[in-house]
Amino acid sequence: MIEKQKTLANKTINSIVEKISTIYNFAFKNKLFNGKNPITTIKKLSENNERTRYLEKDEVLKLLNETKENNTLYIFTFLAVCTGARLKTICNIKVQDINLSSNTINLYDFKNKTQYKGFIKNDTGFINLLKKHMNNKVPTNFILGDKSLIAHHRYIQRNLSKILDRLFNTHIKSNPDNTPEQNAENRRNKVVVHTLRHTFGSLLAIDGVPIYTIKNLMNHKDINQTQRYAKLSPESGRNSINGIF
Repeated sequence: MIEKQKTLANKTINSIVEKISTIYNFAFKNKLFNGKNPITTIKKLSENNERTRYLEKDEVLKLLNETKENNTLYIFTFLAVCTGARLKTICNIKVQDINLSSNTINLYDFKNKTQYKGFIKNDTGFINLLKKHMNNKVPTNFILGDKSLIAHHRYIQRNLSKILDRLFNTHIKSNPDNTPEQNAENRRNKVVVHTLRHTFGSLLAIDGVPIYTIKNLMNHKDINQTQRYAKLSPESGRNSINGIF
């Protein structure tokens, strides 16, 4: 582990150690090895891979403008920013999940295996596009088109990533001379598809939305997952400071 720290990030090293532990467990279970798993005594290296980058409002508008010629990418991007749902969740939205009279969507969180509700921004242009896009589809059709869930996932990941790289990641370049820490910092600041979910939580916090409301809207299981956005709130600590004397 010490040797690998010269070339690899801590998260990668921990992943390698976990795989070695899995091999020992398999060997023990199948009576190929007698003894204690030596990996259980090894302490994991500290990781700092939490993404810090989110899109500002003008960057969101710039991205929407870049995707407007492609209905699939545009609808995905719009819904990702106004619901904060993950890629697979949005790819799974069916016509029957959308209620345009209340601008709500029934969403399924594949990570937590729970159903929750999202809201569509009241934008006349987008609502009309969505209606037209769903026209002639049956209730069980995916709103993004006739492809399968996996096909939509791959299509959006591949094509939207190209746009994100062109718009926001030109300054991030791989360099063989980079240290693992520099590479980790680049990963934290790179705009990827999941950044849209992080943007949703960040912009809500900046607009002063209560942290528990953000938790519910993002369908976090634990409030600790949402606390990362608390520091972005413009009112964070203001009332406490005003009440000091």
